[in-house]
Amino acid sequence: MFVDNNGTVPTGPINLPTLGNAAGSKHFYATPDYVTVDPTAPVPGATPAPLVPVYSAPVHQQAARFVDPFDAHNPANWFVESLTQSNTGLYTGEPMLFLNGDGTPVIETYLPQQIDDPVAVQDPVLRQPTRPGERNDNVVSAYATYTPDPTGPGFYGVDLAGWVYHVDETGKITTIAGREVIPGTVPLNYRDDSIDQQTLADHQVRWVGDFGHVPGGGHGGGSGSDAVVPCQPDHVHRAPPLCNSHDIAVDPRDPKVLYVADTGNHIITKIDRNFDPPRLSIYAGTRQTAGNGDGTGEGNASFSQPTSIAMRADGTMYVADKGNNSIRMIAPDGTVSTVRSGLEGPFALRLDSNENLVFSEVPSARIWRLDTGTGMMTGLADGHDSNWVWLDVDRHGNIGPVDDILFASSVGGANNAHIFRISKNGAADRIDEFLPNSSVQGAAPHGPARIVSDPHGHYPWVLTIDDEQSKILTQGYGNGGLRILRLTVEGDPTKAS
Repeated sequence: MFVDNNGTVPTGPINLPTLGNAAGSKHFYATPDYVTVDPTAPVPGATPAPLVPVYSAPVHQQAARFVDPFDAHNPANWFVESLTQSNTGLYTGEPMLFLNGDGTPVIETYLPQQIDDPVAVQDPVLRQPTRPGERNDNVVSAYATYTPDPTGPGFYGVDLAGWVYHVDETGKITTIAGREVIPGTVPLNYRDDSIDQQTLADHQVRWVGDFGHVPGGGHGGGSGSDAVVPCQPDHVHRAPPLCNSHDIAVDPRDPKVLYVADTGNHIITKIDRNFDPPRLSIYAGTRQTAGNGDGTGEGNASFSQPTSIAMRADGTMYVADKGNNSIRMIAPDGTVSTVRSGLEGPFALRLDSNENLVFSEVPSARIWRLDTGTGMMTGLADGHDSNWVWLDVDRHGNIGPVDDILFASSVGGANNAHIFRISKNGAADRIDEFLPNSSVQGAAPHGPARIVSDPHGHYPWVLTIDDEQSKILTQGYGNGGLRILRLTVEGDPTKAS
């Protein structure tokens, strides 16, 4: 089939061929021959598919159902549902409208999959066409991490491109701060490497929030805001635009205050939503300068690639300072100190129910516990070598035994679709795979977990345990869309439909 559009930049509606998804010699799913689009008109919105939130009680409130909390981990007890845009299958992209560098429109099938290196993947992640919106009318990057919203159902997220947002229990995505792809803009073709990052920023990016801009400074883009490119030298903002941001946390003393592990800028960024727009500032560290200094104030305290943060109830923050092979601490008054040094790439860290630290290392994928009182280290598990190893701790016993640890290492080959669960005492006591991939032929992308393909996503990047319900938020970069893994409730389907 051939559609002749004369090869010129269109000035009105045209017919665009649509291509299916292919991997090797296999072709996935039927697609229409072409669609009619008008690149000169506003992009029409989609009709969101409604999602009725389901309350799934934590395991510790279901004693009659689970006499032993460990029993909750049987795959027959779990259900997988799409939370944001539809969960695409393995190697299956979402058809989307883009503009090439010469202004001609094209329909590409968007698939987020790149590699497991958060630094090497920065350029392609910045090209990805994320957008806020209602469920099935939004796109989130697979290269993002999350933390529960303590004020109610939902999560806060941050991606490597520096977009900070909220996802509610209906799948709606709302921008809070950071780098946003302007809603309603036809994005530039993410596969077109001839488009440089500044051109892309001028066309489709705006920065949301008060970064402390100096009038007359920065780069004025076509959006009317500073279309700056992340990770470039910046001396005109109180807080530099987020760069390769790895993690996010909520201040337990004030849920309107968020913190971001601003990895590429070597700082911890504070986002204060008590101001409108949210005010961004450097909470700790020295802007865009790697170092290993303790103390207070910019120029004294410094980090090198801080990748993860966790906070105690009194406001004490712990930081996985990967570049310095250290765990650092920020006291409530802002004083930075070193808790433990001589590690091997501390990466993701979380607190258990006793406020001890559980953390991963990369690339070894080892999992450790650090007693914050005695400083004693305990090895818990050895994973699969990877540039990205994320974890969470079930500190409330919402999905099983208290302080069970879930971890994922995003690697290819035989270990590319697995999340592992270990007891609080480590793999020597208990380790198993959480929700193994279904062996059912033609397994579904969502539904009862025992018949779902890659229930936690292919190449799982993130996992976040809900702070109130028996739910886990996951996403893999080998397919699109956020997923909720939850314990089944009465009325759930028991087979594919």
